[in-house]
Amino acid sequence: MQGRNTWRVPAVALGAAAAMSIAAISSGGKGLSAGKAVPDATDQPAYLQVHKGEKLPPDALGEGVSETMADVAERTRTTPPRPGRDEGHIGRDGLWVVPSRGATFYPHSGQHYATNKWGDTRMGIAFPEMVTVKGTYVAGQAASGAWTSGLRVIGYRGAREVGRTAWFEDISDEPAWLEIDLRDVDRIVFEARPVIRGAGWYAIDDFTYVAMDEANRPRETVVDFEDCRYRQTLTGSGYAGLTWETGTGVPEEGIAIHAPKVPPGMDKYPGEEPDGPPAAPQQGRGSPPELYNTFQGVIYGNLGQNYFPPDSHGAVGPDYYCEIVNCNFAIYDKDTGQLYSHDPLYTFMPGADGDPRIIYDPDSERWFAVATNWYNRVYLNVSYTSDPRGSWYKTHILISQGSDAGRWPDFPTLGVDANGVYTASYMVGGNSMTLLAIDKAPLLENPPQLGTVTAFRDLTFEGSIQPALTYGDPGRAYFLSVNSGNRLRLRMCFPPLTDPTLVTAGYISVPPFGVPPDAPALGSYTDIDTGDARVQRVVYRDGYLWTSHTISQDGRAAARWYKIDADDGSVESGTVADSSLHYYYPSIMVNAAGDAVMGFSGSDEDQWVGAYYTGRRHTDPVGEMAEPIQYQEGTGQYNHVDSYGRNRWGDYSHTVLDPDDELTFYTIQEHGFTYNRWSTRVAELGFPTIPENDDCANAIAVEDGVTPSINVGASTDGPDEPNMCDFNGYTHVESDVWFTYTAACTGEVTVDLCNTDYDNKVAIYAGGCPSGPDEAIACDDNSCGDEGAIVSFPVQEGETYWIRVGGFEGATGTTLMAIDCEPESDCPGDFDNDGDVDTADLLFLLAGWGTPDGDVDGDGDTDTADLLELLANWGPC
Repeated sequence: MQGRNTWRVPAVALGAAAAMSIAAISSGGKGLSAGKAVPDATDQPAYLQVHKGEKLPPDALGEGVSETMADVAERTRTTPPRPGRDEGHIGRDGLWVVPSRGATFYPHSGQHYATNKWGDTRMGIAFPEMVTVKGTYVAGQAASGAWTSGLRVIGYRGAREVGRTAWFEDISDEPAWLEIDLRDVDRIVFEARPVIRGAGWYAIDDFTYVAMDEANRPRETVVDFEDCRYRQTLTGSGYAGLTWETGTGVPEEGIAIHAPKVPPGMDKYPGEEPDGPPAAPQQGRGSPPELYNTFQGVIYGNLGQNYFPPDSHGAVGPDYYCEIVNCNFAIYDKDTGQLYSHDPLYTFMPGADGDPRIIYDPDSERWFAVATNWYNRVYLNVSYTSDPRGSWYKTHILISQGSDAGRWPDFPTLGVDANGVYTASYMVGGNSMTLLAIDKAPLLENPPQLGTVTAFRDLTFEGSIQPALTYGDPGRAYFLSVNSGNRLRLRMCFPPLTDPTLVTAGYISVPPFGVPPDAPALGSYTDIDTGDARVQRVVYRDGYLWTSHTISQDGRAAARWYKIDADDGSVESGTVADSSLHYYYPSIMVNAAGDAVMGFSGSDEDQWVGAYYTGRRHTDPVGEMAEPIQYQEGTGQYNHVDSYGRNRWGDYSHTVLDPDDELTFYTIQEHGFTYNRWSTRVAELGFPTIPENDDCANAIAVEDGVTPSINVGASTDGPDEPNMCDFNGYTHVESDVWFTYTAACTGEVTVDLCNTDYDNKVAIYAGGCPSGPDEAIACDDNSCGDEGAIVSFPVQEGETYWIRVGGFEGATGTTLMAIDCEPESDCPGDFDNDGDVDTADLLFLLAGWGTPDGDVDGDGDTDTADLLELLANWGPC
């Protein structure tokens, strides 16, 4: 539903030197007010921050090369497939680890515990002396489907087994005490029942054993892991004086791309818990876009690339659609879906490993792509022209230096405006983010080159900082991030990009939200990982910022979207949710008409993961989108569990705009495929323009006088809602929309035009195709007089009448037209509505004896009382 909250940015003016001191300089356009001076930065509210940038030295900038896609194809041909990186570990032998913050779920005490990475079902711990193992607290790890169903402990003295526990099955999200009580052992092995392809996960905390001290007195030790750090590997470390053994191995299952990282001690989304109840989900009163075409995208395993999740991303240009995922790059004909080229990511972007993104910039008519090596660099590819099959300039940026030395970039984002290219990453190893502002002009030269790159470091960690893809030139670049459970942070970057200024301009209040739960899916042993609540993509157009993210709604994952006024911060928002389905990883786009489309994934326990879209016309009710439509159903179960037991999906999707007309949308979404694989599917969508039907040639027929719900300019396949025609307040000025009504009876028809509030033009005509308002037999139209909203007119059974609707000048809300094709007679018993009660009516009553037909007195059947009343009214009415 709608949220209306307003923020105000103090009146400041910014310029190139404002990073050192806030000065009185005009900014122009929307956002910060222009031409006002601020005497001292200390007078500003705490949230207004001007960030000092660091211009990167030449040795941080890659030399850059130019090459054609033919060069890439040759490198693909001659380069053997390479194994991927998976958090620095490629085998499947289990390790004892303290999980990462994002993979920590159910500690018994404090923040940390140990888990069996990879779900290895036989994990040992050895002691330097004979001990008595008392027990440990045990809980599940990750989602419930990954939890082992049973755990037991086997004790050894030397190489000989000396005892074992019964199976412990109280494994849940509440840590429970496992009584072990194995005496005089120097080694134990935790044996778990496998639940997913030979693997099963669990967590242990407050592991307790007793050894004898130097005075031969029992000494109890409790290992609580609180002196550990996140992602600490215990195996081989000698932690707590014990030998944490390597497991015996589990089956190989593909290469997991690590989940987006979060700093130590941070929750999955930043800031305080949401304050207040979440907004109610929308009612589906928006207008659905029409599906024009779909085509197959990259599938898990193509070119031998067995990575999960794909990080689905793609963009459309004048002629081609480009898809970039973990770890493939493909080019298609945007109209037919014909595949032109397909290469591994590492041959298209040498040095990069994953987290790829691509956009087409309509301003420069170039393609921009980024990825990271998860070590120290962000990689950038820029096309020479709008044809991605031609030449590309390829370079990289050393981001891990200065205050980011020793940290590595994760989850790089991507945006572009008239002046610059922008990418922001969480710098793993710290608790902050870094934004790179790249001067765009040198990248457009021939030959291209990497010019000024400015790093804004040590920005507050907020999941992701998403730069906007900007249409037009508002004089600044915009950035959004999640600041807390009920507000977003807005940043702006001001040119020139040779010396840019970054400003935290304010906070935007939004309806409260929480972290989404994992989503069940048919055939998935453990629920689908829906990520967290970080914003997913941002687009700026005509003074508004649009973005979306996954939230929790009534215990299910849901897709939340925002339309934010970039001038005053007021918000329109909506939540796309379902009573059964979970929706996750949404991406949103807006076209030149102000209409929006959002794509996402969806599933529940009875449905494989499918690809969905929804949308709204700009004239739809505030906060409303259409009911979601599945354009590609899942075709198989999905089980790809990472080392911490999470069934990885996402981590994002992409919805973009065709630059040819700036009206047509393309979205790329992921769906479950056969044999536990993911697949991607591209959909082309749009809102058809309202046709010019001045000669009534394309009128919409209405059968038998009952009007289904008709969304003008969209689908006529709406639900059967008798006596209602729903126009949804479309903006329609230069042409009229016609539809036909065929009378099912003879008599008076009452029509409620319900349009006086909007000055819409509605008229009804008898016979043929009318040529003007003078032929109208009923109207509510400035040109033929305002006769009131409710009018009546005579109709003949079987005759066709024309209804004209036009002149929707910015109307909002709903226009309804109700047609009653069974007018009531003033004369009880006059069944044929001929104005008198006669033999024809008597015969009709007798034929309906004992049924509702012929019921005159309204008691539900035809009996003697009806016959007597009919006879009492015999004759003219």
